[in-house]
Amino acid sequence: MICKNCGTNFDGQYCPNCGAKAESASAPQQSAPQYGAPQNFGNGQSAPPYGAPQNFGNGQSAPPYGAPQNFGNGQSAPQYGAPQNFGGQQNGYVHRPTRKIGFGEAVKLFFKNYVNFNGRATRSEYWWVYLFNMIVYTVLSILFSIAGGASLAGAAINGDVSVAYMGAGAIFYVLMILYCIAVFLPSLSLVVRRLHDIDKSGGYIFMGLIPIAGPIILLVYMLTDSTPDNKYGPKKV
Repeated sequence: MICKNCGTNFDGQYCPNCGAKAESASAPQQSAPQYGAPQNFGNGQSAPPYGAPQNFGNGQSAPPYGAPQNFGNGQSAPQYGAPQNFGGQQNGYVHRPTRKIGFGEAVKLFFKNYVNFNGRATRSEYWWVYLFNMIVYTVLSILFSIAGGASLAGAAINGDVSVAYMGAGAIFYVLMILYCIAVFLPSLSLVVRRLHDIDKSGGYIFMGLIPIAGPIILLVYMLTDSTPDNKYGPKKV
C-alpha cells in the first residue's frame, strides 16, 4: 500500500513515516462513451464522426471520395484519361495528328523546295502535287490532241500529211516535254522527303527501278502516314 501523503510503501492501517491513515489506491475509472458520442483515444483528440473528413496530423484533411488528391507538392493527381506530366514535360506518347496541307500550299512547297532533298513531306503534300502534275499533263495532252487534229485535217485537205503535226500541235507537244524536264528534279526531291517522313532513307527511291515489285512498294510507302519525330526532322503538326 502506498501513502497518499508521502508516497511511502507500507503494510498496515497507518503510515510509519507520516502517520497518515491508509486508504486503498485505485486506478481512475473512465466511463465508456455513449453510443454515437465522439471517442477520445488519450491524445486529447476525439475521433471524427462517421463520414466527416479525417485529419492525419499534418494540418490537412483527407479529400472527399472521388475528389482529386493532393500529394503535398501543390499538384493534384490527374484525372483518368488525362495526359500525365512528368517533371514539367508532357507524356511523349500523346498522339499528335499530322497537319493537313492544302492543294495550294503543297504546290507552293513543291516549287519552293525545288532541289531540297532534306527534311520531310507529308502524305497530303505528296498527293496534292501528284494531282497537280496530272492536271497539267492532261490539259497539255488535250490541247495537243485538239491542235494536232486540226492540223491533220487541214493537211489532209491540202493533200500533204507530212506537215500534219506542225504548227499549233507542235507547240503543245514541246510544252509537254519542257514541263516534264522542269518538274523532274523537284519530283525526285519530293519522293525523297516523303520517304524521310516515314523514317526511310532516300535511297529507297531506287526500288522503283525493280520491275513490277519496285513501283508497288514505293506506292505503298507514298500511302503510308507520317511517323513521329525522327532523325530527318520533327513531325509536321
